[in-house]
Amino acid sequence: MRKIILLPLAVLLVIVFFGDLAKAYEIQGTIYNSAGKGIPDVWVELLDDAYGLVTRVRTDQLGRYSFRNLPFENDYIIRVLTDGVHIGQERRVEVGMDTATAHESTDFYLKSHAELEAARQPSPKKQPKPTQGATLQPNPPIPSAANEFFVQEVPATARATYDEGLRLLETNAANGRQKLKEAIALFPDYFAALERYGVESVKAGEWQVGAEAVSRAIAINPRSHVSYYALGVAQFQLKQFPETIGTIRQMLLIAPDSPNAPFARYYLGIALVRTGKPAEAEPELRLSKQGGTQIPSDVHLALAQIFSNTKRYAEAADEIEQLLQQEPTRSDAQSLRQLITQLRAKAR
Repeated sequence: MRKIILLPLAVLLVIVFFGDLAKAYEIQGTIYNSAGKGIPDVWVELLDDAYGLVTRVRTDQLGRYSFRNLPFENDYIIRVLTDGVHIGQERRVEVGMDTATAHESTDFYLKSHAELEAARQPSPKKQPKPTQGATLQPNPPIPSAANEFFVQEVPATARATYDEGLRLLETNAANGRQKLKEAIALFPDYFAALERYGVESVKAGEWQVGAEAVSRAIAINPRSHVSYYALGVAQFQLKQFPETIGTIRQMLLIAPDSPNAPFARYYLGIALVRTGKPAEAEPELRLSKQGGTQIPSDVHLALAQIFSNTKRYAEAADEIEQLLQQEPTRSDAQSLRQLITQLRAKAR
């Protein structure tokens, strides 16, 4: 190392933390079928940017849903789950203090499985019917023109256990994970349960357990960017940096515009630095900074190190100044200010 030392990396997996804000926000809307009729009794989930469940509601008899008392300055994802007939969807909603009104109206128009099959295959070909005692299970979206959900036949007992796990996650994460594990035991190829169990395990810092679960989920649905992201984070924390690079690149190939993409590029960039590939890391770290407002501040130190090692001293000083603007009370603030002075002198 020369002048810049890359300090230990802060880990940021859960992106949004709710606090008491002066103003509250509401997201509401209606779930319609393709004929414009409201669909009752459909689950609608509110997720944070890390695809963590905030809350969930069912639509009323007219297909309406609402999420109230939401803090400003958070981005949310609204996910409409399939009812076994219609294909679920999701949509991102940005809530900012400069929003003109205190509510957002977000409607969804769902196509049925039969309509989608007819559109894809002109020749008549019926979709297999679920076996008795099974339900069609929605899962996180795969990138496609219709933003469809991976759909899988799931035994009723496994589905009920999975739903119980989701409910428990809202109040007791450990018990929720245990129920998800039980759902997997009942149906070992249960994609939604494997992915959610893996994601929640990663959030809990159980890196190896989470990595194993989402790896199994990827084997079932290789197009799940959420599983790839969780696996990449777990591999990063396990210091499996070459594996992290491959996993995160695959995630970005599938879903380059995912809400997780800025954070994925952060992990990718740092992993590239750790494996001695700073030239490849630089564009990823730059894109990470541009794409997210809550990226770990270590991104500035990583870029400063790259700039200093390539004699771009002014840019290195700029990065450290940005870091101090974000964290002016850091314990190492004084030494960082001295480092800025040294870099500015070298830049002359």
